[in-house]
Amino acid sequence: MPVSNVSRVVGFAIVSVMVSAAGLGAVGCSDPVGAVPGLAFTLKIGPKAGESQGCPPGEAGLGSVDATRIVYVSDGDQGLMIKGCSVSEQGEGFRVTVRSEVKQGAATTVFHVTNLTFEADGTGKGEVSMSGPITAKKAFSPVGPTCDFQLIEGAAGTIWASFECAEVTDEESTCSFEHGFFAVENCGT
Repeated sequence: MPVSNVSRVVGFAIVSVMVSAAGLGAVGCSDPVGAVPGLAFTLKIGPKAGESQGCPPGEAGLGSVDATRIVYVSDGDQGLMIKGCSVSEQGEGFRVTVRSEVKQGAATTVFHVTNLTFEADGTGKGEVSMSGPITAKKAFSPVGPTCDFQLIEGAAGTIWASFECAEVTDEESTCSFEHGFFAVENCGT
């Protein structure tokens, strides 16, 4: 190959790399960073209505949430790992899925909301499952009928609701989740 052809090939390669690098720099550095998902939940676990034993009574939660306020914990903070989060509009209501895990030292709390659908009137049906130190690491999830939810506020990507699960089990004990609230923000749609 004559020297002149080598120069052209090398020159082309250098120009191509410079253009590519300039293009990447312009796109990558100016793009806004996506909002980090956040979660807050609280629930009380206790005996199923009419029963008085066999359940580990207590409360579990992350952040702070009730009917009047929310203090979110962002994904990656306080040991929170949001493994999946989706809040999408469905007709005049919403479809919601949240899968999370919180690791604090040796303790791990798992909190999931699945198969949740809100109707136009704000009522919803879905499932809540939870395991952690309060349940002796046993996973409690609904039996038969799903949990009842009431929408406080919602939009695509964000939901705030209360819930009650009249009957949850770990296959040994039958309990309930009472006075539950959860809120998520910046979720996929």
